Amino acid sequence: SSCATDSVCNKVYPNLKNHFLQFIAETNRKPIVLPLKSPIDSSFIYVTLKGYQIASLINLGNTSLLSGLPKFLDKLCNGEYKVLEPLVYDLFSDNNRAMGMRLSVWCSEEYPFENLSKEVKQKDIPSQFYGMTSDAVSIEICKIWRVKKVNAIENKSFRTNVPVLLINGEFDPDTPAFWGGQLEKAFTNSYHFVFKGMSHTPTQNWDNNCGMQLANLFFNNPFARPAPKCFENLKPVSYDTAK
Repeated sequence: SSCATDSVCNKVYPNLKNHFLQFIAETNRKPIVLPLKSPIDSSFIYVTLKGYQIASLINLGNTSLLSGLPKFLDKLCNGEYKVLEPLVYDLFSDNNRAMGMRLSVWCSEEYPFENLSKEVKQKDIPSQFYGMTSDAVSIEICKIWRVKKVNAIENKSFRTNVPVLLINGEFDPDTPAFWGGQLEKAFTNSYHFVFKGMSHTPTQNWDNNCGMQLANLFFNNPFARPAPKCFENLKPVSYDTAK
């Protein structure tokens, strides 16, 4: 949608959304087979991918990858499946995400409070993506991890007039800007900033440290709305349109 509203991007990659949805539908019916060298012994392995599985591999959370996303999708829709190789290899790599800590949080603070038998509402999701899961990790892993369920109060919403800073990236798929807007209603002394052209965790974007500048201003004076000049100078994503 962002590419469609960008005149240059839309000219180079016209009708990108429909092409991608069509690609996902077609590969759901007829999965692609991707030949890869095994990360273990360099022998060839063949990875079969359906469309919705391919969609789940695409990383929207990394700001640095946003500019190349339309080009990536265009190549994918035109049969250049080689672009998927690094995404599949990432599944076998050490992603340095502190998985022990994450498992302890998910398995004690999130999963115990979810109704795992409840069907996901799909009315707002294109049918091409049915089959995708929002599970951070498998519930079976939590059974192995064996951390204790936290007290139920940890999962209850609350209100506060303590100053709160809410920071979101425009394209964040993990903690979307909509969630920040919802929290703003519960925290009466909150300041909500949506960073144009960025995705997950703007405070950790070291190519543009505006998020950290804003956080520093807030911590130094939490009772005043921070107003860093850098925030007003944020620009939309500059898409890679070179063929």
